[in-house]
Amino acid sequence: MKEKTNLIKRVLLVFFLIFIFIFQILPIRSSSQIIGLDKIIHFIFYFVLMFLFSVNNFSLKRAFFYSFLYGILMEIVQIPVPTRSCSFYDLLANLGGILTFLIIKTI
Repeated sequence: MKEKTNLIKRVLLVFFLIFIFIFQILPIRSSSQIIGLDKIIHFIFYFVLMFLFSVNNFSLKRAFFYSFLYGILMEIVQIPVPTRSCSFYDLLANLGGILTFLIIKTI
């Protein structure tokens, strides 16, 4: 039973990584943007990503490294996507979600 649970947790992590990738490369319409909403979404995505790494028994240090690296890679991937750009503020929002999870986890 534990092996099945571990498999489900790993699959959820992989699907969430794919979900983030797809979400971040889809072109967006400028008329549908709500100011700041994209930063909130980044924050939530990377908070959840840290949670998923954590439940998959990654150390907090390793989870931080992988989550932050993935965020950087996703910003780079957005460069050639029309209506998307590599944003320092998106990286800060990602980092905010990551650090918030770390703070909550260590309290």
